[in-house]
Amino acid sequence: MATPGLTLDQALAWLDDLLYTQQQQHFTTLQVALLRAAWEPGRQSYRAIAQAQGYSENYLKYDAGPKLWRCLSGLLQDKVRKTTVRALVEQRWQTQQG
Repeated sequence: MATPGLTLDQALAWLDDLLYTQQQQHFTTLQVALLRAAWEPGRQSYRAIAQAQGYSENYLKYDAGPKLWRCLSGLLQDKVRKTTVRALVEQRWQTQQG
């Protein structure tokens, strides 16, 4: 029987626990917003995220986004990008579930 899919809220909680365990910090509100936008099918563009969150598109695209993907790459021990984050998180989570 297949394991039910990982929900976004489960993924966020699991990743935040990993981050806290490894770096004694939690994701920021902006990092959570970026993860939410990247998780859903038909991912939002940085422009749409910027408009919704009140940031500049360039800041998200060249600073906040890359920092988040590098952070997640370290947590998951694999190269994470906006387009691959969901698949990699689901894969690592399945591995952790045994």
